[in-house]
Amino acid sequence: MKIDHVLKALDEMFNDAAFNDGKPAIINSGELANSLMNPAFMEKIADKFEEQNKHKLLILTKFGTKNIDFLLKKTRKQTICAWSLNAPKVARLWETNAPSIDDRIEAAKLVKESGYTVWIRIDPIFLIEDWQDHYEYLLLKIFHKFTPDRIISGIPRGLWKTIHYAKKVRVDTSWIEYFDFKEKTGWGMGAKTAV
Repeated sequence: MKIDHVLKALDEMFNDAAFNDGKPAIINSGELANSLMNPAFMEKIADKFEEQNKHKLLILTKFGTKNIDFLLKKTRKQTICAWSLNAPKVARLWETNAPSIDDRIEAAKLVKESGYTVWIRIDPIFLIEDWQDHYEYLLLKIFHKFTPDRIISGIPRGLWKTIHYAKKVRVDTSWIEYFDFKEKTGWGMGAKTAV
């Protein structure tokens, strides 16, 4: 998709009085792809949100300090930045190509210091052995560096397509053991609960 098409679509949304029943909305740019994989593209989108003061952009990422320069150069009031984190043990198991947890926390801290609203998203929380200790350690690492504006947590969502395509491309799917395949939800298989 070309950036001009995206910017035009945003203009149409901003000028549509019926969008979201006329209420302010937070537009999540990182649910299906990492928001910062193309910083030049995202910079133009973030700047477009500054042309109005009703809707906000949520930049969700797993990038570390590598792709945040445009955020550090200019604070945007209509942009919320969120970092997806997990317990270091979980990250080592299933986030093998992502920047380290420490690098992501450092990026979040730098962007927060630049004046942005910063959220942390710990999602999904996997109930690995000693999970409480691992997630407590993560929270201590975060709060040792800075205080986020919000922390969002979530449980694994066993979407059929995610499981199917992960198996198809032969990536590690050992995380599916955390699903209760008897319980189906609107978000896929239900997660096993802590004992």
